Amino acid sequence: MPETTQTEQTEKQIVTLQPADLVVKSIKDLTNDLRIAVEQPNFISHRPDKLPDLLLSFAYQCKNMKPEELAKCTRGSVREAFKTSLDVGVPVDARGLAYLTRYGNELTYHIGYKGLVYKIKQLRQGAVVEVHLVYKEDTFSYESGSGIANYTYKSANPFRDDFQNAIGGFCYISYFKNGREYSSVTTVSKKEIDEARRASKAGAYGPWKNWQGEMMKKVVVRRACKIEFIGEPEMETILENDNNEYDFTQPTPAERAKSVNYAAVQPLDNSEVLPETAENTVIEAETTGAGGTENGEDNW
Repeated sequence: MPETTQTEQTEKQIVTLQPADLVVKSIKDLTNDLRIAVEQPNFISHRPDKLPDLLLSFAYQCKNMKPEELAKCTRGSVREAFKTSLDVGVPVDARGLAYLTRYGNELTYHIGYKGLVYKIKQLRQGAVVEVHLVYKEDTFSYESGSGIANYTYKSANPFRDDFQNAIGGFCYISYFKNGREYSSVTTVSKKEIDEARRASKAGAYGPWKNWQGEMMKKVVVRRACKIEFIGEPEMETILENDNNEYDFTQPTPAERAKSVNYAAVQPLDNSEVLPETAENTVIEAETTGAGGTENGEDNW
């Protein structure tokens, strides 16, 4: 019997790729499905280095999900989440650069605070990035001019975790380009951070509940990236993808009176039991236009 050529094997894999609306059955099933998906002609524009390692890291992070939760995720959403991680160049791995969230039966990819810092340092070689939440008791001031910024910051308590009491945050970015130093300080008020949380589709669940400090810092870094990297395709792709996490629409008064049920939103790490988690408990989040402008774009 003649040996099967690589082309024939690839064609066979393409044929056996299962429908996108079917759910995955296990981690092994998820991994095998992604291995087939990455061989599709139009799945990714370029094949990154160490693709097998990136795939395995992604699948390993999915192990944080309980089997019964994983079984609710469609193959199409899993493929899209992995594809997005490849497109933006920020992997899902143990470093916590990005995270996965389940909305209903859809697995979604979101870049985290550390992922944005990671990307800044990729785009600005040797960059120094400082991100802090500021409290009333802290000392903070800054001045800037001619592309250079300086700040003074002293935390009254560097070990506090009462993030709800923060009055805002700031991001400092410094780097050298063509022999010249550039630096900037971007500040974000607590009001703007709260608006971002209200606009988030998972403002009461997932990372906003489990990693509140990280998400607040992400809002601050996100604002800095929108200012510092305007017009740069790589960062704009990341920010555009991140917009999917938020609802920036401006509802009418009638629509505002309605509420959206996000009870199906679950973080992948289900080790923390949420309050009032009876099967028939309905937790609602009001749909707001917080953080949006009249044309539906975010302004933070």
